Amino acid sequence: MPSREQNFSVDFQPLRFFGISLALCTTLFCTARLSAQQGHARSRDLNRFLTREIHFKAQDFAALQRGEIITRLLDSPVGREIAVFGIVRINASMKRFLELLPDAHLMIETTTAIESGTFSSPPAVSDLSGLTLDPDDFKAIMNCKIGDCDIKLSAESIREIQKLLNDLPDGADPAQVIITALRKRMVGYVASYISGGNQALATYYDKKKPLRLVDEFHDMLRNSPYLYNYQPEFHHFLEKYPAYPLPGTKDFIHWAKEDIGANKRVISLIHMILYRPPELRIADALIASKQIYASHYFEASLGITALAHVDEPLDKPFYLIHLNRSRIDVLRHVRFGFLKNKIKKGVVKLLRRKMLLVKKAAEKEAAPAEQER
Repeated sequence: MPSREQNFSVDFQPLRFFGISLALCTTLFCTARLSAQQGHARSRDLNRFLTREIHFKAQDFAALQRGEIITRLLDSPVGREIAVFGIVRINASMKRFLELLPDAHLMIETTTAIESGTFSSPPAVSDLSGLTLDPDDFKAIMNCKIGDCDIKLSAESIREIQKLLNDLPDGADPAQVIITALRKRMVGYVASYISGGNQALATYYDKKKPLRLVDEFHDMLRNSPYLYNYQPEFHHFLEKYPAYPLPGTKDFIHWAKEDIGANKRVISLIHMILYRPPELRIADALIASKQIYASHYFEASLGITALAHVDEPLDKPFYLIHLNRSRIDVLRHVRFGFLKNKIKKGVVKLLRRKMLLVKKAAEKEAAPAEQER
């Protein structure tokens, strides 16, 4: 009698494509073409891999087939970095999912947003009309100084806002002045990033030691040699953006204010890049979510989502596979080391929540189409 694990069949080759072996804990992401029709040999290969490397049990394989979300924490060579992996089966049309991708409720990174929007081309201040500033953030900006600020800002932003507040006309509303200035700075930053790429990424001056996002991002890519070795064109696109045009890509920049379950809501700017490889033997689509700004907690964050068909027909269902690596500011300090386990648990819980919301939204979108058939 075959084992329960053998009932779950996966093509192991896509995992090898991303250079994932016994060194899984050092990788950025992984993806797989899952198929309930594949042979037992490949099934055993992946079952062995998942069991040994991410500690899958028989109940995990069975739960995945039932549509449940499987998550795992991965090790990282960077102490302040937390990496989390998730996979779920979605009974919906991948084509429809990709068509609706700019909608926040289908993006893992921003699906819990309470305020959100997508920048137009070129970006405009009106794109941020729905962005509001929480009282704590308003207070933080009012008291912000270079090297001592309770919200992440560049030195230029801090100086500009300080000058505006010092020159505030009688009767002017400081809150309105700050939110207006913040929106203009964000639009200018996005425009600079679109034209200048990674070199235009912000340098945070909220702490005594400045933090350059370009260094953080390139460090993440350097820790991902498999991406260069096996998907060099996508690696080059991310590394050289916007100087390396890549056919099959579509990108946009999204903003969001999220309640991630911490004390402060996080305002973030995220560059989303969808890539459809010309040959679909590995994954049908890859989505990179590159955080180019975060107001709190995150020093850097990079997510990779892979979409892979499960079986015939090719349009549905599909597997959503996601890995996010985030560098957390508080974990720089030894005295806050006791928080790491709590933060890890929170990150796993947040990913499960986000993947569940995406699954429900995607399957809800598919329901009307199914009824019409």
